[in-house]
Amino acid sequence: MVNPELLRRPQIVVTPHTASAGEATRDRMCQLALDNVLAVLGGGEALTPVK
Repeated sequence: MVNPELLRRPQIVVTPHTASAGEATRDRMCQLALDNVLAVLGGGEALTPVK
């Protein structure tokens, strides 16, 4: 939810988050998730752990 005060300010431009919407980026995100799963199932550490 966007703070209504931000929407009233002429200096603020609100846009949807679309940076990861490209096919290449989504493919890379999927590959990274798979690489993490395989690393953990193989007994190793996650490549990009969430802490």
